[in-house]
Amino acid sequence: MRPFPILTPILALCAAPVLADDCADLARHLIATPPTEHGPYIVDAAGTMGGMATVTRQHVIEDQHMLAETIEPKGMHDVLHYKGGAYAPEVEGWRLLYQSDAAAMQEQSTQGRQEQADAILTATCSDDDMDGQTLTRVEAQLGPVQVFEKGMTYMFWVTPDENRRIRMDMDYELNGMPTKVRFDFTWVPDLALPSP
Repeated sequence: MRPFPILTPILALCAAPVLADDCADLARHLIATPPTEHGPYIVDAAGTMGGMATVTRQHVIEDQHMLAETIEPKGMHDVLHYKGGAYAPEVEGWRLLYQSDAAAMQEQSTQGRQEQADAILTATCSDDDMDGQTLTRVEAQLGPVQVFEKGMTYMFWVTPDENRRIRMDMDYELNGMPTKVRFDFTWVPDLALPSP
């Protein structure tokens, strides 16, 4: 199984908007650039797709090396993604589920991110308080792009000094199913994952 697409506390909004052009540039960067620009991380994703709850945890070193756990729905095995291959755990080692061309996958991923970044219609930025920490909140509304015929909305909460992601929300409709996902990031510089 591929990782979930790839995920409401009340937040006090402060009136400190960033210049529109700077904000749009930041939104484009956050969409076009993988979070691993700041190193390895674990992201907990919780959301609903067509009314069904999903919860996943992804351990990510880079695009081509990550471990995806499905917590809800129950009964799904972990999947290790490594250099174009997807692997399921066995008693000893990992069993290959499928193999794709790693370079082609990376190119497709990079192109897909850029297409979404280029589809931004509006972007707004402001300061936001989360658990006593002042973050930059970036909201981007996208027009129709790829399979998202009705567009989509991204919201990021990032550190103001490094633009390091702390939280990301996605809201879109896919195949007629409304989908909302929240991603909470934990940065783990020494994260280690197995290789098949």
